[in-house]
Formats: sequence, C-alpha cells, structure tokens
Amino acid sequence: MPRERRIRYDFMKIEGQINHFTDEYAYLDPNHPAEFIYFGGKWKSIQDAYDNLVEENFDTHRKLKLMANIVYQCYKQNYAMAAELLKTKKMWIQNIVKNHDNFWHNCSCFDCFIEDGDNYYGRILMEVR
Repeated sequence: MPRERRIRYDFMKIEGQINHFTDEYAYLDPNHPAEFIYFGGKWKSIQDAYDNLVEENFDTHRKLKLMANIVYQCYKQNYAMAAELLKTKKMWIQNIVKNHDNFWHNCSCFDCFIEDGDNYYGRILMEVR
C-alpha cells in the first residue's frame, strides 16, 4: 500500500490563509507605517528598520534573526497591530507577489511559479503571533 503524502506544515493545523497584504491585512506589509523604537533608533516601519540595520555581509541566519527581532519589537510596541495579528489565529500568512522575491515572499510570476517561495517574512509573522 503506498504511503499517503503529507502536506507540509500539517502539524500547525492551518485554518485558512492570507495571500496578500492589502485591505484588511495591509498592516502585515513591512512598509506599513508603524513607528517603534529598536536598537537605539526610532523607525517608521519594519522595512525602514531592516533596510537601515542590515549589512551586506549578513548571512541568511543573521538576516532572519534581525527581521524577526524587528517584527517582534514593532508588534510589541503597536498594540492595535498586535491585536489584529492575533485575530489571524491559525491562518497561513504569505504575501504572493510578482517581483521574484522568493526569499521573503512567494513570487507568482511565470518564471517563478514552479518553485515555492521560502516565505520567511510570513513565517516570522506567524511565529510572532
């Protein structure tokens, strides 16, 4: 008898998904305006902090750790955003874009549709949640 294929992340008991950071989920976008203090500076958004703190020689692990710390601090200091993030409960969070960004998001263009993106930003949001 053949083995049944396991769905990735089935241990998380995913209930629904968020595929775009627009409309009611615009607050999930890293460029969404949300002031917070991190690492001695006041930042306008998650993307603003990341762009100014990341260095070219950072390996993948350091980039992910930096982004995770920034996202955590942003949501910790912005209660309304944190409350909205908690409302997503067990939903899978990803941003499907068409900009070849398969590291932070999932690109859905013709050239990238074959491979799944790493969706590290969405994973960090789910971890912070």
